Amino acid sequence: MTNTIHVQLRGRFVKDDLFSLKVLSVHKGIINLLNKNSALIISLIEDKKNMTAMSLLVPDLFLMLGNTPEIILNNQWKIIDTIEINGFTTDYSNAPIWVETRSPIPLSITDRLKELEILAAKIDPGESFFSLFTEGSRNIYQLKVHSLLQRTISIENHSVSGLENLVGLGQGLTPSGDDFITGALLGEISSNRAFRINRDQISNRLDRTTYAGKTLLHLALNESYPAYLLTFLEELHQSEGVGDLLKAFLKATQHGSTSGMDSLAGFYWYYKFSSSKI
Repeated sequence: MTNTIHVQLRGRFVKDDLFSLKVLSVHKGIINLLNKNSALIISLIEDKKNMTAMSLLVPDLFLMLGNTPEIILNNQWKIIDTIEINGFTTDYSNAPIWVETRSPIPLSITDRLKELEILAAKIDPGESFFSLFTEGSRNIYQLKVHSLLQRTISIENHSVSGLENLVGLGQGLTPSGDDFITGALLGEISSNRAFRINRDQISNRLDRTTYAGKTLLHLALNESYPAYLLTFLEELHQSEGVGDLLKAFLKATQHGSTSGMDSLAGFYWYYKFSSSKI
């Protein structure tokens, strides 16, 4: 006998065709399930701040499983509308769709770039790709991305090519290169789109990264972003001066080991790059 737990929010890309899943990884507040049909990850999450269009918000499941759940690693399940984990059935059939908020008013690249420049000078990049904008020491991945951006980025008919070379580059559940590209794509949609990033080239290389990286980029290529980046974008619109901007930035950098910082590095890079070409 199983207990049924209802999902509070459902990502818009979580479809009803989840016929074959297996547990890929378990983290505090997150259970990642690999959909073997699409090779994309469906995430069961405890906190809305981690919401994406591929997530199911189900805090009650984590309450029942405890803080460090011992997940029974079933090789696969035959599922329609429910997911069974350790005797608990997670039902998402009637869950409301998560609405991804985004300000409809584009930010002005030239108006905000000066503030972003001041902001960048205050940031310790650590192991992230934000080192591109500092004089600090660089690890092997930081040096690699610096070289690739210098050598491979090109523009033809206002289409930007070369970012596809960063797919899968770096360490982490979502490699830093994937986070960087996601941030750059966010920078594009938040601006006047003076230069469009070539999405086809990135899409053609998704098999070169991890399942998590592939999922992140799949969403970004469809203009869908994690909740923490959307929150940053909203606060960026509402901020007044560098002080407020710094608070919004630092809040976003708290996501993951370097994921937040790497995404914001890509966002900042797009603004700098676009400004230099206008």
